[in-house]
Amino acid sequence: DVDATVPRPAAPPAEWQEAPMLEPEVEVPLEDETSAEVVAVPVRRVSVDEISIPKAAPAADAPATNEALDPQLPEATERPMQLAALQPVEPILAAERADFERAVAAATAGDVEAQVDLARRYAEGRGVEADPIAAAAWYLEAAKQGDARAEAQVGVLLDAGRGVARDPVAAVDWYRRAAEKGDALGQLGLGRKFDEGVGVVRDPSEAVRWYRRAAEQGQPAAQVNLAVSYARGDGVAVDRVEALAWLLRAERAGEPTAARYREVVASTLDESEVAEAVDRSQR
Repeated sequence: DVDATVPRPAAPPAEWQEAPMLEPEVEVPLEDETSAEVVAVPVRRVSVDEISIPKAAPAADAPATNEALDPQLPEATERPMQLAALQPVEPILAAERADFERAVAAATAGDVEAQVDLARRYAEGRGVEADPIAAAAWYLEAAKQGDARAEAQVGVLLDAGRGVARDPVAAVDWYRRAAEKGDALGQLGLGRKFDEGVGVVRDPSEAVRWYRRAAEQGQPAAQVNLAVSYARGDGVAVDRVEALAWLLRAERAGEPTAARYREVVASTLDESEVAEAVDRSQR
């Protein structure tokens, strides 16, 4: 049901003017299930010109073309792994120590699952002292074997300069490797780089393409970013009904920014358009 009784502001809230597109974070979970609950959407018709959803401007360090984006990783990621220094936090239960030692042995022997597991332990400080450099090193070991999850995480770390030297161009390369294998986090990251024009020439249509691929897998941040692209007509024709539909999906998946963005987009639609968006969001 559509709630038409709640008054809406005549213009978008001030925080919307400054709201950036969402960026990928380390270990963003994918939502495989969506709630059947329909979110009530207040309606108040306002001018299309009153919507303002800015995106990041291209950065000064963007290369001139999209060619030859196959850089070497910074030396920080290539440091020798000192296995003797990879010690669990004290005190630790004997069973946990044994589990940790088995994981180290398996990862050292080249087991990809163990390498990803160790990387997560070091990233989260789970059972071991948090160490972003060790996390990056183990993610890189798994990424070198072509693991898409690890490739996406290497992209995130290079993007943020977490455990490695920040390198947006190298981040694009690792995001692309993961994205082309169908990893939703890699697709979100690659879309974001094309959207903001950092590490690659800005290309809104490419951003939309990768956002869509991630959004269709249920990635909530990608759903929000795709919605913003539709709302603004950035890289795709303006379609605020479609924008609202994606925001409703993201809101059901628990993305905290979706509700605020949903209110702004809904304020530009009439009741029938809101109903159509609700219907689309449940397909």
